[in-house]
Amino acid sequence: MKPEHSMIVRNDAALTVSFTAEAEALKVQALDIAATIGRVTSVEEQAEAVKAQQSLQGILGQAEKARKACKEPVLDFGRKIDDAAKGFIQELKDEMARISTMVGTFVQFEQKRVQAEEQARNEKLLEIEREKARALAKAKTEAEVDAVQEHFNNKAAAQAPPPEPVARVEGQRVTQDWDIIVSDIHKLYRAYPTCVDLTARKSEIKNLLKQGITPPGVIATPVARATVTNAGQRAFIEV
Repeated sequence: MKPEHSMIVRNDAALTVSFTAEAEALKVQALDIAATIGRVTSVEEQAEAVKAQQSLQGILGQAEKARKACKEPVLDFGRKIDDAAKGFIQELKDEMARISTMVGTFVQFEQKRVQAEEQARNEKLLEIEREKARALAKAKTEAEVDAVQEHFNNKAAAQAPPPEPVARVEGQRVTQDWDIIVSDIHKLYRAYPTCVDLTARKSEIKNLLKQGITPPGVIATPVARATVTNAGQRAFIEV
C-alpha cells in the first residue's frame, strides 16, 4: 500500500501508474507561478523568479522521491526474479560449459587432424605428379600417354584419398571464434581506433578547467547556472 498522500498511485493488477489529483494541482500551481515570470531585469524581479524556481524545484524534488519510492518495490521484485533465475540455471550453465568445452576440444582436434592429413595428401599428390611427369616423358605414343595418365590417376586415388571431414552431428553448429585479451588498449586504439570506445569524463574535464587548464580537443565556455534550495517548503508528499 502506498502512503495516503503519495504523489504516485501504482496499480499492479492493471499495470498502470498515475499521479494523484493533489500532485496535479500542485504542479498547476507551480506552473502558474512560473508563468508570471516574464523577465529578470532587477533585484526584485530576480527574487520573484527565485520563488518561482523554488516552487518548481519543490515539485521536481518530491516527484523524484515519489518515483523512486514507487519504483523500488518493483526493482526489488525484479532483482528477486533475476536471483531466482540465476540460481535455477547455474547448474545448467555449468554443465553446458563443461560439455561445450569437451566438444570444442574434440572439434579442434578433428580440424587439426584434417589439416595434417590434407598436408600429407598434398605432398603425396605432388610426389605422384612428379612420377607421372617422368613416365610421360618416356611415353612415345598416345596410347602410352593415356595408359600413364590412367595409371597415376588410379594411384592418386588409392594412395592419396581426401581426408575424412570433421564429423558433424545433427543439431550441432560449429563456428570459429576467438578468446581475446587486450594487452595494450592504447596500441590498439592508435592502430585501429574503431575497436575502442572512448567516453569523455566531464567531471575530470571540469576539474582541469578549474585549475586553468583547457584540455586539447575541448571547447569550454563559462556559463552561469542559478539553482535554488527549498526554503522551508512544506512536504506535500510522504514516501
